[in-house]
Amino acid sequence: MKKDIFICFSIFATSIIFIGCGKASKKSNVEKIDTVNLLGRWTTAAPTDTAAEMGIELKANGIAASINMPTLPYDHWKKVNDSIVAIHGTSVFDGEKIELTDTFELNKEKLTLSQHGTDIVYKRAH
Repeated sequence: MKKDIFICFSIFATSIIFIGCGKASKKSNVEKIDTVNLLGRWTTAAPTDTAAEMGIELKANGIAASINMPTLPYDHWKKVNDSIVAIHGTSVFDGEKIELTDTFELNKEKLTLSQHGTDIVYKRAH
């Protein structure tokens, strides 16, 4: 009798562990997919030359880089939630450097990053 109870308990405990691990694995895969989708170049036409592009490149490990924006070098980024991305950088103007963090709203359907407080919209470059 004790052996039967022990076997039932062992099966139950093993099932709980496998179910818990499966859910954790699914969650981390979703987070990786969302992050990977953000990686790459996000660009828009430069205001002074519509033939030129400017923007942001989001790289692995939270590294960011500016594209054709020498006075706004970005250095790292993070996903705040499902629709907000924060990108850290430095504004360089007249020899003065100011640290900043710009926030962007992600539109997954249009594949755009819209900078909060501005009319700047970067589209996913292919």
